[in-house]
Amino acid sequence: MDPVREYVDAVANDDVRDTLRWLDEAGYRVTSSQGGPTESFGDAHLVFTGRREVEITRDRGQWMISISLAPGGERLWLDVLMAARRGAAWAPSPHGQPLSSPLPDQLPADVSWSASLPDVLGWLDEPGAAEEAEAATMKARDLMWQWLRDGE
Repeated sequence: MDPVREYVDAVANDDVRDTLRWLDEAGYRVTSSQGGPTESFGDAHLVFTGRREVEITRDRGQWMISISLAPGGERLWLDVLMAARRGAAWAPSPHGQPLSSPLPDQLPADVSWSASLPDVLGWLDEPGAAEEAEAATMKARDLMWQWLRDGE
């Protein structure tokens, strides 16, 4: 097994570990890995490739996930894809969280990867879903830039 993957299995929370297990069972394989216990803050980066690519990153103890529609493609945010799947508009979090507030352990916050990733990946195989995902991502990027400008 890839040493970075072994490290990630050892330090991951239960939901991340369940997601890794699901990726294995769904036929995804680690095609790129970096980081691990010797990296500053224990940062790690894994790319799983199957029909899509799933990128899992640990940065300063915080877990993040993104998906590309095809290997080597642009990375899309799970929460944006979840909103598009529901036919809803994605919106960034409101401003105003105090800097003293703890960061969520996993992003998107309050989302179970192991519950939502299989559903989103299945949806992306449906006719027209990839186009919906790309359009939702473009809109989300614009909203994020607006959110950043408004917060300054």
